Amino acid sequence: MKKRQKSMTRSLICVAAVLAAIFAVMLLPRFAMVACAAADGTSADTAYEIGLWGDLEAAMKNDRTLKRVDEDADNPTYYRLNADCTASGSDSYILVGNGRHVVLDLAGHKIDRNLDAAKNDGHVMGIDGTLTLTDSSGNDSGRITGGNGKYGGGVSVGGTFNMTGGTISGNEATWGGGVYVVRGGTFSMTGGTISGNEASQGGGVYVSSSGKFNMTGGTISGNEAIQGGGVCVSSSGTFNMTGGTISGNEAFQGGGVCVSSSGTFSMTGGAITGNNGRLEGGGVYCQNSSSVFSISGDPVIRGNVNDGSKNEETGLYTSYELRGEENVWLPSDTFISVIAKPASAMQVGVTTENTPTDDTSVTFAKGTEGNDGY
Repeated sequence: MKKRQKSMTRSLICVAAVLAAIFAVMLLPRFAMVACAAADGTSADTAYEIGLWGDLEAAMKNDRTLKRVDEDADNPTYYRLNADCTASGSDSYILVGNGRHVVLDLAGHKIDRNLDAAKNDGHVMGIDGTLTLTDSSGNDSGRITGGNGKYGGGVSVGGTFNMTGGTISGNEATWGGGVYVVRGGTFSMTGGTISGNEASQGGGVYVSSSGKFNMTGGTISGNEAIQGGGVCVSSSGTFNMTGGTISGNEAFQGGGVCVSSSGTFSMTGGAITGNNGRLEGGGVYCQNSSSVFSISGDPVIRGNVNDGSKNEETGLYTSYELRGEENVWLPSDTFISVIAKPASAMQVGVTTENTPTDDTSVTFAKGTEGNDGY
């Protein structure tokens, strides 16, 4: 009898131990089972690892279980994907909350909103805080994709978005198929790719309402729109291009870049090549006299076409049917501001609405005050 009681006691103790262990695991933060052993979010080597949409949504917003305690602009929290994060029908977009400072490594994985139909808030990610996007895959195979919204398809920026790697592709929107920058937001692109997105304005990037886009590197290619296949800047938006490439994009107006009403585009470097404007402006289209376009340094705007066809091997538009090569389109009373002496490597082709004749000339560029007429 005593042996049976001891046996039953041992069994009960074992059951209790198992239940206690299960209960303890359930009480752990839900991220603990996917975070790397040394994870504290303080560096790329100790990044928190995430592989589920819901976990990513919570972490980006402000989840205290996966955020370094001293997070600020100089000490961001690091995250890394360890699997594809795909939304279900009821999932909302991923929001980087106001005040957050985050570095996200796609690590070759995708963040997929998975939308078949358009929604007002159908973008994949929204940024009110600060996000730096990287991709340690080495080939920018990590993607932000599957968005279908009104205000941005891939990323909607009202805070600060720094893109150093990865790809934003396969998104659709009314404004900003790839990236939508408004409300004083800032988008800085030093690397990565924005490709294969569609929109009415700004197939790759749309900038408006005091938003700012700074491009020093990376590639914007293969996007489509009605205005601004690569980039559309409008209504107090600013686009500064000092490097990178805008190529192989298509639009009715501004295959590469559309400078719409009250938009500002400054170009001091980089290249806009092989884009197609089906109606006007294969490279850059300036809509009217309120469109501000300034150049200096060594920008290249060449090899863009009007009503061209794509070379499927290179992805660039090369052949044409109507007016041929058309790089910068300037309507009447619209000028390029040359803000400094051009470098010897500058190459900018210009087509004006009014054609010069033997008796009349057309002014298409003016120097700014204080720059000796350049």
